[in-house]
Amino acid sequence: MSRLFLFLLFVLFFNSANAQWNVNAISDTLLRNSTAVVRRYATDIKVFEEDEIVIAENLVITFLDDDALSHFRFCSIVNDSLIPKSMESKVFDLDGKRIKQANASILKDSISITRLRLISPIKLRFPLTIELEYKNTLNSISNIRSWKPTADFGVSVENASLRLTLSDTSLISYTCNRIPLLLKNVNEDGLYVFLWEISHFPSIKKGSSLELPLGDFPIITIMSKRKKSCLETI
Repeated sequence: MSRLFLFLLFVLFFNSANAQWNVNAISDTLLRNSTAVVRRYATDIKVFEEDEIVIAENLVITFLDDDALSHFRFCSIVNDSLIPKSMESKVFDLDGKRIKQANASILKDSISITRLRLISPIKLRFPLTIELEYKNTLNSISNIRSWKPTADFGVSVENASLRLTLSDTSLISYTCNRIPLLLKNVNEDGLYVFLWEISHFPSIKKGSSLELPLGDFPIITIMSKRKKSCLETI
């Protein structure tokens, strides 16, 4: 009886874990006018000194069709030239089940736009979800790009967060748009912690105007207080 209970508990846990990225769990509000949905975009930045910065990022995005994947711009907070050569990637199907034969990588095309590339020996059906996770070490705050959970028309955001930990608040300054600062305190190690979060941000529908509505997109820009730094635009 106890073995049966443990087996059923394992099956329940396994199915609930898979269901995390089930496409049917996305709200109608986020699907409306969307070609892709950022399910999770978690960025953790630790600034120990101006030349000692560690960044970890985890991105999970559901692409509703093949065209959405081919046009999606990968918006890492790390400067393009410093994107890691290796990272962990996973691909999930419509029901949130991992497709073990498939993975993803980052590709820079001829006009220096960074995109995602899906690699699979089998034909995949959309919608599907891609997860990327990696860590990078930087030697300058100037190598940190503006943090943008979405910078594309038709891409909504389910959950995204940016955590910034630093030893000295005189190292950086920041500006933010449409993303509230939820936390600013000192942790048990005496380090300053800042936390921004955004959730259920609907996609911006592309209009007929040629001008990008820059103020409509969520964005956080981190700058050095000790060196000149220019605000990055989308």
